[in-house]
Amino acid sequence: MSKLRDLMKPGGIMLLTIPVGRDAVYDPLHRVYGMKRLFHLLDGYAIEKEAFWIKDRENRWVICNKETALNFKTSAGSWNPLQNIYALGCFVLRKKNKEAT
Repeated sequence: MSKLRDLMKPGGIMLLTIPVGRDAVYDPLHRVYGMKRLFHLLDGYAIEKEAFWIKDRENRWVICNKETALNFKTSAGSWNPLQNIYALGCFVLRKKNKEAT
């Protein structure tokens, strides 16, 4: 994320959608960002807006609060995407301007 931030102009905006839930690494597939990892991932950005979703019993995405999403128990170790489950987080991020020294 720091490399992406370096490519942005000061005040630039990025839309980021990532898997969220309880912190986990599913090598070699991906990571799920929870209470611990999410803070570090978004370091250096101002969060302009955030939204979270989980799937309901009918397998439809429904909006939920941050706490519910970040505590969601994930399962994502399969190459078959239909067997993986996690919540989603969507963030509108703004690159922080460098402070004058």
